[in-house]
Amino acid sequence: MTLVVNAGRRFISALSGSLILLAALFETYNLFEDLYYNYYFYPRVKDGYIIPARWQDIVALIVLWGGTILLLYVAYRLLRYAFRGRGRELEVRG
Repeated sequence: MTLVVNAGRRFISALSGSLILLAALFETYNLFEDLYYNYYFYPRVKDGYIIPARWQDIVALIVLWGGTILLLYVAYRLLRYAFRGRGRELEVRG
């Protein structure tokens, strides 16, 4: 019974970890693209002057990158749990 439950937990962990990883990679791609277009390729120009980033822009980027890193960590932990070796569960204590 516990073997079936563990297999089910591992399957759910693998499925959710891979979906979270895909979402985090998509978010990473979008953040890099936004960073490139808004701050390097097409800087914000108003009345002939390049507008520097405001503090709200910097805080928003920090929060978004923090969330993305958190998603990557959660996906890593779920996938690590799903694909770890079965021999680690049996420990020999002397």
